[in-house]
Amino acid sequence: MTTFWQKAPPLREPLRRRARWSRPAAVVVVGSAIVLVALMVISVVGLWAYANHDRPELIDRPGVVAVVEHGCARLRAELASHPVPTGAPPSVRAATIAAQDEAIRDFVAHVRTLDADTRADDLPVDTWLADWERLASARDDVADALSRGTPAALVVPRDHGRAVTSRMAAVGVSCVDLGRLVRLT
Repeated sequence: MTTFWQKAPPLREPLRRRARWSRPAAVVVVGSAIVLVALMVISVVGLWAYANHDRPELIDRPGVVAVVEHGCARLRAELASHPVPTGAPPSVRAATIAAQDEAIRDFVAHVRTLDADTRADDLPVDTWLADWERLASARDDVADALSRGTPAALVVPRDHGRAVTSRMAAVGVSCVDLGRLVRLT
């Protein structure tokens, strides 16, 4: 006697179907890949642009920095050669302050030897130089008062409520001790 299982036809190996992606899944994967590549390209371009941008608050162009540093070295030497004697008569102090102010003006003129386009390419340079000139003018007022025998105190120029010396110190170039120039010593 034969059993049911013996009469049954032999089991066939099931046909293996090759896995195929559905059209919507393929569209999603290809679209995601395109978006990912686009984001990577935009990120690289953005990083490149950021790495090469001018930080508007700093003097950072190499050519400008070289001229400024050279001028700063000369200014430091001039200021050191004309210290303001605190116990000296007012006329001596006035002459020394005037000599220092002349050194500041020479420094400003030296930096201005850069052409206007180069200075404009490094945003804070012209404003910084104008601040130096304003500080020298305020110091001139003190020297004039001392030479007349009148007591004088330096009033640091302000711009929108902020002392120009704080803006001068914020450009990334430490030229001289601004506090010492303000104290006139």
